[in-house]
Amino acid sequence: MNRVVEVRTRARKRVASLLGCLLLALAGLPVAAAPERVPLYTAYLDAPLDASSPGNLTAELAAWLSRRSAGRYQFVATSLARGPLDALIAKPGWNGAVVWANPRWFDDLDRQRFLWTEAFMQDSDIVVSLRRQPIDYLDEGRSLENFVVAVERGHRVADVEWLIAAGRLRRIDVTQAVDGLVELRDGRVDAVFVQAISLPHFRRQLPELDSWLYVAPQPRDTFGRHAFTARGNASLRNFLAAQLSVLSQDPAWRGRLPSPPRQLKLVGVDIMGSHYSQALRRTLDLAFERSGLRYALSSLPAERAVVDLRTARADGDMARGASYDRTVHGALRVEPAHSSILLLALARPGVAVPARVADMSSMRVAVPRGFKQQEELTRGLPGREIVEGLATCVRMVSQGRVDVCLMPGYSATDWPGRQAKGPQLVAHVMDSFDVHLWLRPGLEAEARQLSAALQALQRSGELARLMGEFRYKAGH
Repeated sequence: MNRVVEVRTRARKRVASLLGCLLLALAGLPVAAAPERVPLYTAYLDAPLDASSPGNLTAELAAWLSRRSAGRYQFVATSLARGPLDALIAKPGWNGAVVWANPRWFDDLDRQRFLWTEAFMQDSDIVVSLRRQPIDYLDEGRSLENFVVAVERGHRVADVEWLIAAGRLRRIDVTQAVDGLVELRDGRVDAVFVQAISLPHFRRQLPELDSWLYVAPQPRDTFGRHAFTARGNASLRNFLAAQLSVLSQDPAWRGRLPSPPRQLKLVGVDIMGSHYSQALRRTLDLAFERSGLRYALSSLPAERAVVDLRTARADGDMARGASYDRTVHGALRVEPAHSSILLLALARPGVAVPARVADMSSMRVAVPRGFKQQEELTRGLPGREIVEGLATCVRMVSQGRVDVCLMPGYSATDWPGRQAKGPQLVAHVMDSFDVHLWLRPGLEAEARQLSAALQALQRSGELARLMGEFRYKAGH
């Protein structure tokens, strides 16, 4: 019996020893870190961009991002009204990410305050009213004059602030846009500002909605929705940027979003790397976004750009003079002019260049093909020669084969081809002319939309800021 007890005791000691070794071994293993909790903030309280309604997109996005992070992050859909959200993101080092946002709404057009992703969906702000008193959004919001409009509390309405400040439009704040619709139905307001993405959900909340609601066909604004983080959180921003780019291409996701705006094919003359073109691209980006359109840009030689617009292979030209409809019959000029470009006469040092083009009758003058403004101005000069492209024009005057090259430029020290090898040329400023965006015939509605967007940019001062030195050069 004692022998059995002794054997059992030794066995228990061996088991305890093995368990102790196993526990020591396990203690040395790394413990999997818990995922980092990341609030995913939305300032919207209406479906589907809120964080609490059934099937809302913020919660779905949070779950999708959490899965994609493979345990690194746990995103939590979090509603926060605009006022408290502004207070939060004003604090340095705030944690989390804000979704469904746009840099314009957060005073960050230059993207210096926060770290932004690219837009991962498109949406628009629309005006709704009663069928018995329909209100369209026309003439930069002037069609809303003398009405009462319901707006979600804390949300900005920059396009009509001038009307509100002048007492010509009354704003009523509501907690949710759906509350504004109830106010509209009951006759207490004349119009409501809502997001296009929310309309299907409003129809479920208010089953009789379509029997009394009028939706203005022209949106107040069309925009991309982005996400952003604090500037010190580059790793989170980079993760979001990569994943949201994937998400925007997902068919199931895209099927739940508003239809993308139409894309126009624009052409531009082949000087696309210039500072002027870069400034113009930023301006067009904003104008197209606000007008509810998109564009793709191709760089072409000047004459080829003319042909493509004439034959409707292109929908528009990004930068042509005020009389371009003489070249492309029926072309639609978008107002106002987005910039001004100088007419430059390039010559070798020591060559006397007259102050007017009309006085160049005794000179050999080269003009790049396709620049219709210069072709018209020099039509009566006996020594004029139409040459193939800007580079050829610069080379010919450098080699002394012509006396002058007439070409567009941005200043006496900034002109296409100025870095070309050869003798240093002198640029004489002859004149300046306005430059417009042009669309082909048949795109009248789009031309009106873009004109409205550019007029709004001009009125707010954004056009002058974006184009800077390339605007209003009269007087040189």
